[in-house]
Amino acid sequence: MSTTVLPPAISAAQRNVFDALAASIRDAARPHGCLEDFACQRLAYAQWHFERAAQLAMQFEEGSPEFVKYQKLSLSWEASFNRAMRHLRDLQTLRAHSNPNADTPLRYLDRKARVADAPTTPAADPQPEQNQNFAKRNPHPAEVGRNSPCPCGSGQKYKRCCGVNAPPILNQAA
Repeated sequence: MSTTVLPPAISAAQRNVFDALAASIRDAARPHGCLEDFACQRLAYAQWHFERAAQLAMQFEEGSPEFVKYQKLSLSWEASFNRAMRHLRDLQTLRAHSNPNADTPLRYLDRKARVADAPTTPAADPQPEQNQNFAKRNPHPAEVGRNSPCPCGSGQKYKRCCGVNAPPILNQAA
């Protein structure tokens, strides 16, 4: 990852804090390519500034003009962090769609957990576990509207997540 330009007046200790934060974000995101790397840099930069602004706000009495100024600044940096996170997720999703065999961070962590939790003896019948997961992710279509948020917690609409293969509802009373 190339070096992000920070203000020259920061101390070496703060620079070390930033470098550690950037390294932890890079390790968690595992960027591929310059765009994902840039998104990781933006994440680290926004997180570092958010934490600094929040620390400065806490130095002043609540309600004072300085407190309000730094509180607004921290909220602005938090919004910047959220935008950078959304962009990074979009880039990783595009990469995963363009190459289904690519090892995305989520797949990597999932595979790593499966290998770590693998039983030493072969399982008798893995089918019931798959049926339980299917039952958890696919509630009854009558209970969930097509445009409602999906109950599995993905944040997508039901029709685009767990209800993607659901049969159409015909002749439903309005």
